[in-house]
Amino acid sequence: MKRILEKAGIGKHELVCGSYCGIAGGVIFGAIIGLLFSLIGAPKSMLPLVAGLVGSTSPLVGFLVNMVVSIIVAITFVVIFGKHIHNNVQGATFGLAYGLIWWILGPFILMPLLLTGSFGAIQFSNEVAAMKLPSLWAHLVFGVVVGLVYSYVFATRRSAHSEEE
Repeated sequence: MKRILEKAGIGKHELVCGSYCGIAGGVIFGAIIGLLFSLIGAPKSMLPLVAGLVGSTSPLVGFLVNMVVSIIVAITFVVIFGKHIHNNVQGATFGLAYGLIWWILGPFILMPLLLTGSFGAIQFSNEVAAMKLPSLWAHLVFGVVVGLVYSYVFATRRSAHSEEE
């Protein structure tokens, strides 16, 4: 497994950084989704729907699935963009773009596909986009949080270490 991760460019740094970033982003994402769903008067929480990915309806399981997915997505962010981020502006910018990408991949493609097992469940229309619009804000904030946590905690530390050498 270690060799596979190394070939993919995923080392200890990426796993640790991505995990911290994913935890921060996942907690804030969950809070924003919860707040937005309550503000728009949604009949139920998003967490049971997320729990459906592993065959459950428990909000706790949904939260845990959200956190695991957040960590995986953040590790991927660090692998793809980490070496290009040297300050908070770059972290926030790459994170914002990454959040937008995941808004399309998550609610529009992966969730319908994984919950139904059918490509026919994937729909792109104005009506579907309007229904999923609240989650856009949560995905954008998730991306910015991941990018800022990475840039502030890890990229600036990496720059400081390289200046010392």
